[in-house]
Amino acid sequence: MYFGAHFSIQGGYHIAAEKANEMGCTTLQIFTRSSRIWKAKSMNPDAASKFKEAIQKSGLKKPVVHLPYLPNFATDDPTIYEKSNQSLKEEIQRCGLLGIQLLVVHVGSHKGKGVATGIKNVVKHLDSVNDVAAENKVYICLETSAGTKNSTGSKFEEIGSIIQKTSDDKMIGVCFDTAHIFAAGYDIRTPESVERTITEFENEIGLKRLKVVHCNDSKFELGSGKDRHEHIGLGNIGEKGFKAFFSNSRIKKLEVPVILETPIDEKGTHETDFKKLKEIVGF
Repeated sequence: MYFGAHFSIQGGYHIAAEKANEMGCTTLQIFTRSSRIWKAKSMNPDAASKFKEAIQKSGLKKPVVHLPYLPNFATDDPTIYEKSNQSLKEEIQRCGLLGIQLLVVHVGSHKGKGVATGIKNVVKHLDSVNDVAAENKVYICLETSAGTKNSTGSKFEEIGSIIQKTSDDKMIGVCFDTAHIFAAGYDIRTPESVERTITEFENEIGLKRLKVVHCNDSKFELGSGKDRHEHIGLGNIGEKGFKAFFSNSRIKKLEVPVILETPIDEKGTHETDFKKLKEIVGF
């Protein structure tokens, strides 16, 4: 596994890579633009080249891009659908310019229309961008949801259904968020519960699809349906939970990026959480 965190691109994409390297990371995640806007300026080829050079120089492996938060692939609202689809296509192309093969996306909300409708809408999006994903060699990684109201993708079988219904699933992966799956009701606090959760993931989706791990503790209890991240070891998953998760024999075999998205506040930063995770896992 490769361990890292989400880094700001302020000052340039290459600055994020340099900061990750300075922290001792072996991978990183970035936004390629503001996470709260639909449109962005075209990517400067020189900026992309500097990033790729920084990645090569630092030895960082399997970098990840996270799609901005505004797109919603589960809704059938025609205006949001078109904006979301265009945003996804543009982001895949931006990943291609940066040489990044892993793009994490939030599945979205069906807005009260039901999970079946949400799944249908997500499949339509994935089918429409399959060619551009293959051309740019970018895996679209569907992030597990926390089970908030009207969410699509909070259950493994829902993500499995999305993948099964696509016309071509070669460029579709999954991002396993520890805080989200815990909030959705999947326990990972003991070796036994981790094994049950991983077995269900294998049966419904397949571990070969697991391309990215978002490593976050949960501020709320198991099955809360609340998406609130906490510092590693300070939440309801706890140190024992992360020890159990990363000690699982099937998890240990994965060669995937593990990304911290923990808070930055008076209790800690990505750097303190990175040190804590290193202490727990022993990487």
